[in-house]
Formats: sequence, C-alpha cells, structure tokens
Amino acid sequence: MSLSYIFSKCYKHLPRAYIVNPTAAMWVYNIDDGPHIYPCNKMMCTFGSQCLVDESTHRAYCRCAETCSEVFAPVCGNDGVTYSSECQLRLSSCTQQRRIFVLRQGPCDLQDPCEKLDCRFGSFCKPSMDGQTARCVCPEECFHHGKDQNAMCGTDGKNYPNMCELKKASCQQMKKIEVKFEGVCDPCDGVECPTSQICQLDESRHPICRCNSVCNPDFRPVCGSDGRTYTNECTLRVEACKSRKNIRIIYTGECSTGSNPCDNLQCSPYQNCEIDLHGTATCQCDEACEKAVRLVCGSDRQTYLNECEMKREGCLQKKSIKLAYRGECGE
Repeated sequence: MSLSYIFSKCYKHLPRAYIVNPTAAMWVYNIDDGPHIYPCNKMMCTFGSQCLVDESTHRAYCRCAETCSEVFAPVCGNDGVTYSSECQLRLSSCTQQRRIFVLRQGPCDLQDPCEKLDCRFGSFCKPSMDGQTARCVCPEECFHHGKDQNAMCGTDGKNYPNMCELKKASCQQMKKIEVKFEGVCDPCDGVECPTSQICQLDESRHPICRCNSVCNPDFRPVCGSDGRTYTNECTLRVEACKSRKNIRIIYTGECSTGSNPCDNLQCSPYQNCEIDLHGTATCQCDEACEKAVRLVCGSDRQTYLNECEMKREGCLQKKSIKLAYRGECGE
C-alpha cells in the first residue's frame, strides 16, 4: 500500500496535500503563504489518541475517540473502576492519559470466580468469558517434551514418556499419581530369556536373565536354610532364584537325619521357615522384593506394587492377604 494512497484516505481534508519525502514520511500541504510541514509529523499522541490539525490555526492536537457503541459488556479495569465495555475503558485511558487495562471480564464488585475454586491434581482455574463462573481444567497438550525421553513409571503402574504426561493423567483422572521409578514399570517386559532362564531385575532395576536350571549332576549335597537337602550348591541357588526366596547353605552335606525342624513349626501366612547353624527353625518374612511394578489388588482392597510386596505385607502384619485380581484396586 503506497504512502500516497494512505495520505489521500487519512488526510484528504487538508488542501492540496502531497508527499515531499516518501521514505521519511514528511508531509507538506499548501496554505495561503505557501507549503508547510504537516504539523502531525512532530506530534506524538499516546494512549490511543489520534493527531488532528485545526483547520483555522493549522496547529496539531491529539484527540480521543468521541463515542463508543452501546454494547454492554462490563469489564473491570486495573484502576478498580467498572466500565460498560472495553471501548469505554480505552476511552477513559485516553482522556486521563494513563495506562488502564482490563483486569478481568465483568464488574469489579463481582467476586473472582476462581477465589473459592479448589483446583487439584495440576488443574488450573479458567474463568468463563463473562467472568461469572469458572471451572478447573487440565492441560490439553504437552509441548516441548520428547515422546521417548525421560520415561518414568507412575504409582498407578503405568508408563509415561515424561513428567508432563504423568501430571496430565493425574489431572484428567483426578487422582494422585507420582513417580515410582525412573524408567519403565517392568523392565523385564518384552525381554526374551533362554528356555532355562527367567528375567529378573538387579539392584539397579536392570533386566537380567537368571536361574539357569542346567546344573552339574555331581552329588555334593548341601543343607539349605529351608531344611531341605540339595544335590549341590547350584541346585540350591536355582531353587532360591526361581522361588525368589533367600535360601542359604547352612552346612555342607545332607541335612541331619530325622525330622525337618521346619515340619514342626507353624508359620503365619507367607512366612518362610529358616534353620540356623544350630538347627533351630524360625519363621521369617522376605527381606525385600523385586523392584518391578506389576500392580495387584489384595483381598484387603489395597493396591500393592507386585504380588511379592502383597505377600510380604501380609507376612509382616501376620494376616492372610490373598490376590483378588491383577491391577489397581477399583479398576
């Protein structure tokens, strides 16, 4: 759009106006004593006012818009005044020559709809267009997060690609979901081990194929802490690995002849009988469980990290907690 066109539209009321220097936007117009620089060239109008030229004195002055439409859409200004519309607010800002902006939609004496709204689980308050009501909303999208980076396991037993997605799920489901582990919930998921081995997690939650069932057939008996005689140390370790129990070698050789001390000991649910070096049997709970998230719902209606954790809790509380179903309780 050319300067000549703009000038002809905006300043057509000026007599015989023309452009002297288009690049500098210097306007001149003819009056009785010859060409003059257009007065608005050096006039700076602020807060929405516009520069006009008095036709009699040829002096520039700033003027605010005269009227606003009669549309009633009240807004509250940052000056604490209620205006009938945004136009009236801008007009007041112009006439007072000070910055006034919309603080919120609706009258100033209207209570902030977000004031008594308790937005939880990462949701935030969003007022309605008229400022009368508000509601809690969740973030719709997660921007600036790589889909496959910083994967994490939530306390709900589900995998999330990043913290943003975890918080979004917590918000949408209106329940507390926190980070249980960095990385996926079950690192063994999808790991294929040889037929004779199973996948287990090490202390760093790395998947490892263990429990090799192929042992040397040599007969070198050992007595395990469970009161059983094993062909050799290898077979004991395989059994301990597969059963996920802490079975230790009490001594080399077959367990003492006679009854197994564990046979005469009545342990509570999920307790394991262990025999010490002196042949004394005691009931013990598992010291620790594998750090894999495979949520289960117990018969006590509590959600546990995995079946081992459920049994361990039952053992510690000395009560029977059975598996109701796999997954989070209430699903």
